[in-house]
Amino acid sequence: MSKVNGQLVTCDRCKKQIFLKAIGEGEMDGGFTRWTKFEDFPKGWYSHYDVGDLCPECADKYKQLLEDIKKQKTDFMNREA
Repeated sequence: MSKVNGQLVTCDRCKKQIFLKAIGEGEMDGGFTRWTKFEDFPKGWYSHYDVGDLCPECADKYKQLLEDIKKQKTDFMNREA
């Protein structure tokens, strides 16, 4: 029997999951504050305080949404009243 410490990350939109292994520990103030360090997200995964964690497919859709909103804003500001 074997165990691997880590964290299971779930896409907050489609629920796809990945597992990030624990790779060590960080510490501050002489060891009173400690935290676990994990592997980096795989390429394409996106994490943001506004939307949470997104898999590559959902991240692409979110980034496209942001571009569309930016274009609509520009179009709106360039119109005459």
